[in-house]
Amino acid sequence: MVTDEIVNKILLEKFDLEPEEMASAKKVAEKYAEKIGHLTDYEEIKLEMKIHHKDKNKHFEIKGLVVYNRNKVYSEVSDVNPLRAVDAVLNKLLNEIKHKTEND
Repeated sequence: MVTDEIVNKILLEKFDLEPEEMASAKKVAEKYAEKIGHLTDYEEIKLEMKIHHKDKNKHFEIKGLVVYNRNKVYSEVSDVNPLRAVDAVLNKLLNEIKHKTEND
């Protein structure tokens, strides 16, 4: 089931996960949204999923975007584990925002 969900200014687009995995992905996104919220008053966090079939495995590509203070940061990660990909892309976004807000 492909899902687009908005939770607390977090948009999860085209997430094709089992209900348990979707709940876990939301929790991970909310955890990072709280951390990002401590650094800046963000307008939106957007994650988009694409699934690629390579050999006999699924590869989950997650593209991330955070819009804050008229700035944008992007990141992209692919992994066979969708939750690990979500965590990795959000961690990259968080670190990029930390770097940019420290230098402002």
